[in-house]
Order: sequence, then C-alpha cells, then structure tokens
Amino acid sequence: MRHRIALVGSSECTRNVALLLLLRDDCHVQLSREDAGGLKAAAGALGVEPRVEGPVPIAALTAAPIVIVCDGERVPVAELAKRCPDALLIVATSDPLTDAAALQEALSWPRQRVIGLDATAAAGSPAERAAGAVRLVDHVLADRGRVLEATVQVTALGGPESWASVPARIGAVGLQAIDAPPVRATAAVG
Repeated sequence: MRHRIALVGSSECTRNVALLLLLRDDCHVQLSREDAGGLKAAAGALGVEPRVEGPVPIAALTAAPIVIVCDGERVPVAELAKRCPDALLIVATSDPLTDAAALQEALSWPRQRVIGLDATAAAGSPAERAAGAVRLVDHVLADRGRVLEATVQVTALGGPESWASVPARIGAVGLQAIDAPPVRATAAVG
C-alpha cells in the first residue's frame, strides 16, 4: 500500500524529507513547491520506484492523509484545511513551537493532529529536521503507539506557551498521549 504524503515548502529540508520518504518505498510524495525531476532521477539511481510528483498546487492535494510543512512562511492554511481536512500535520520547521501553534490555531484542528519536531531535531541542520520528520511519519504509519520526543500542545490554553517538546506517544491518529516523567516518591521527613 502506498501512503500519499504532501510536502509544503521549498527548501533543502523539503527535498531531504522527500528523498528519505522515497527510500521507504511505500510512499507517494507530492511536492507543493518543488520540481520532482531531480528526486525522480535520484530515486531511479537508488533503485526505488520514483513515486514523486511536483510541483502540485495545494488545490490538487486532495485528502492527503499526512501533510508535512517544512517552511513556516506562506502556508496556505485555508486551502490546506479545505483540501486535506482530515490530515495529520507534521511541522518540520526550525521553530516548531511557534509554527505548530500558529498552524493549529489557524486550521482549528484538534491538537492530536498537529505534531512538531522535537527541539533537538528542530535546532539541527535541514537533514536533521528531515530525519526527524520521517521518524514521525514512521511512528504514524506503523501505529505502534511508541514514545518519542515531539513538540505537541500540552495544555488546552492555546498559543505557543501551551506547546512543548515532550515524550509523546505517537500513532496513526497522531498524538495518543503525553508521557509524563515518573514522579519520584519521597520519604516523609519527621
């Protein structure tokens, strides 16, 4: 089964995410702002089927189950909400706290469906951000509910202050649970 994944952005991170997804060999990648020619050639050289197309207008990204935003600016949220209303949104920008909060608020999607990179991957190079995004995709597609560090909305207050990079259980529906660190029992003094 091929999983259709839409990438929004035009950056080195976008191209790296696309290439890593092609290596999975079970994804059909749609690029909103990138030409797919170079990636098709790279996929052929790697011996994988070049299931990539682009540039694909946002209006043509009908019902992609996973959307990855690689650039925080110029995200067409109205079109995205209209074309992919049930998508899981992965925010792979260098500032996932701010960008995920802004996108979640603009889209009015449930917090379970908007997940950002963990703080370490977000602070890294475009290749590290791409690897972090594909790791989130792996957790979503595998639906094992395993725990990994991710930027998620931890309170219902809204805004960037309600988001944090925490251990989170991620599966097919997105955020399943936030794994709080165990509370240490302390001996009573007295």
